Amino acid sequence: MRSKISVVDSDRRCCVYDAISAALLYIEEGVDVCAWNELCDDLIAFSDGEKVSVKPYDLQRISVNFKGQLIRFSGLTVYAINGTALSEIDVSLATAVKTLSRALDFGRAYELAAFGSTEDNWNELADAALRAREMNIAVKSAAHSRNIKLLHFIEQMSHLITDSKFTQDHLNAEVDAWTGNFDSAARIWTRLGENERAVQMYFDLRQFDKLKKFLTGDRMKKFAIQQAESFQAMGDLDLAAEMYIVGGEALKSVTLLNEANMIDSLCEVSKKIDPSQTEALQYAADALMKHDMVKEATNLLAQLDDVSSLAKVRVYTKDWNEALSLAKMHPALLPEVFLPFARHLFEDDQYFESLVSFFIAGRF
Repeated sequence: MRSKISVVDSDRRCCVYDAISAALLYIEEGVDVCAWNELCDDLIAFSDGEKVSVKPYDLQRISVNFKGQLIRFSGLTVYAINGTALSEIDVSLATAVKTLSRALDFGRAYELAAFGSTEDNWNELADAALRAREMNIAVKSAAHSRNIKLLHFIEQMSHLITDSKFTQDHLNAEVDAWTGNFDSAARIWTRLGENERAVQMYFDLRQFDKLKKFLTGDRMKKFAIQQAESFQAMGDLDLAAEMYIVGGEALKSVTLLNEANMIDSLCEVSKKIDPSQTEALQYAADALMKHDMVKEATNLLAQLDDVSSLAKVRVYTKDWNEALSLAKMHPALLPEVFLPFARHLFEDDQYFESLVSFFIAGRF
């Protein structure tokens, strides 16, 4: 026996009543036909000739454009007819589930999700229920998605929340970190005075650039250098190089990789060097030039206020337009640029132009 009944009147109003008390529960306007879900008394569908709508509980309608008339509603499928053509319209209740979750109505959210949800939808419901300490809903939702790791995480949190010192902020930080909202988790830990948690998280994620927000000055340098030396001892030179940069030892970083002949790694790590580390950038550029990685070396030199080195690269690559432009802007570079340019012209049988370039270079 149904717990609710509906009546559509001549004014296209659908009135829904409690079947036992006869109390009017709500009214929906602009309805031609309605149909209750065959499996749930809290789901009703409407049609108005232009669209088909589904209303879960007392929430807003979920509408789909369809010119036709509703004839049946079962599960997540609405059956409608247009002329002689029968159509099956699948309806998603994901938005309604999220609305109920935000309202902390996890019982009804779970009931709706059980009609059919994706793995992501189940995981989201589990995460929301966990934040609200609705452990039963969290476990059942994670089980639906067959997410073993999430189930283990929920089990860990279920033990932690029994500790009175484990506040709601602690729980939110843990869930944020679990769901990939790392910056939010770090902000909460910082507010709680637990910077070391944020440091450990970013360190595990290899997001070393963010460590500076939580460790400053000598503490940051000491931590980074210790980690770099540890990685170097284990033979993980890529991570060692990154940590040396974080610790302010950029030259040691690029030297380590160059001596190990890890040129591709050197190229990548050099992009993270601060422009103020001129010696390290120059060293890295020279190493890349020796391995014919001219473009990469040029990009590094462009960060330096060293037009002489940049001019040498342009000459090396025979990018004469750029080389000559640099020489015109910096007269001190005239010999460095016009002398090799003159030789280039001579080899190209452009003798007169070659003589002019020799003259500009100061060789006549």
